[in-house]
Amino acid sequence: MKYIKSIYDFLNESHSKEFESNIAEIAKDIVKPFGESAAGVFFYGSCLHTGKVIENVLDFYIIVDDYTAAFKKPWLRIAGKLCPPNVFYHEIKIDDQLMRSKYAVISQSDFVKRCGLGPLNCSIWARFCQPAVLIFTRDDVVKQALMAAVATAAESAVCSVLPLYSYVPSSMELWSEIFRRTYGAELRSEREQKALEIYIMDQDRYDTFTSLVFKNFGIDSQKTIYKQPPRLPILKAQFHWWLRRLNGKVVSLIRLIKASITFEGGIDYLAWKIKRHSGVELEVKPWMRRYPLIAGLVFFWRMKRRNAFR
Repeated sequence: MKYIKSIYDFLNESHSKEFESNIAEIAKDIVKPFGESAAGVFFYGSCLHTGKVIENVLDFYIIVDDYTAAFKKPWLRIAGKLCPPNVFYHEIKIDDQLMRSKYAVISQSDFVKRCGLGPLNCSIWARFCQPAVLIFTRDDVVKQALMAAVATAAESAVCSVLPLYSYVPSSMELWSEIFRRTYGAELRSEREQKALEIYIMDQDRYDTFTSLVFKNFGIDSQKTIYKQPPRLPILKAQFHWWLRRLNGKVVSLIRLIKASITFEGGIDYLAWKIKRHSGVELEVKPWMRRYPLIAGLVFFWRMKRRNAFR
C-alpha cells in the first residue's frame, strides 16, 4: 500500500483554485443524472496539461457502480458492458462562457480491471498512467480502490514494455516507447514525436514512476545490458503488442461508431480534433449530422485514406 500511495501522490497533482472551481462545477453538473450510482469522477487530458479550458473540450471519466444503475436505456447498458466506456457530450455556461466537455462512463469493476495488464485492450491504463485528478469520490472505500487502480495503471505501463528490452532502458526511452505503442494501439492522429513530448512535459513525474516500479520489482537501473540477451521474452512481448494493436484498432472503431450516436456534435468534434493534431482538414456535410452512425463509418474511411490515423 505504501508503494501505491507513493505513485498516486504524483498522479493527483494540485492546480490553481479558479481552475479547480470551474472543473468542479462542470463535474458536478455532469454527474448529476447518475445520482447514487456515481462512485467517482476523474479529470484528465490536454486541458489538464495546459490549464486552458476556453475553446477546448474537457475530458472526464465517470466511475459508476454498474451500467444497469447508470443507464435507463437498455442498449446503453449492453454497450457499456460489451465495449466500455460509453462516451457523451456536455455543455454548461459558467460566467457567460460556454464550457464543452466529453465524458466517458465506466463501471468501477471494469475500471479497476482495465488498469491492469490482464485485458488485451490498453486504453484505460494508457490514459491513467498520465496525469489525472480524482475530483470526487462517494466515500473513502471507493477512493482507496480508485487510488490503487490508478497506481496499477502506472505500473502496467512500465511493465508492458520492459520485456521488449535486453537491457534496462532509461526513463525517457521507456516512456517514449510506452506512449508510441499505446497511441499505435488506437485510432490516433497525433504526430510521431508526440510520445516524447508527453514524457518531457512531466519528466520528473515519469522518472519517479520508473524508479518506484524498478525498486518494487528489484530492477537495478545501473545494469545497462545482459551478457546473453533473452530473445524469447522479447519475441513474446512483441507478439503481445501486435495483439494489443490489432485489438485496439477494432475496439477504437467500435467506440467511434458508438460515440457517433451518444456524442452530440461528435462528427464536428472529431473533424476538429483530427485537424488540430494532424493538420488534415475534412469537410462535414449536413447529412453526416443527420445520420451519425453511417457518417461515422464513411468519415473513418475518408480519414484513413488521407492518413489522418496511424
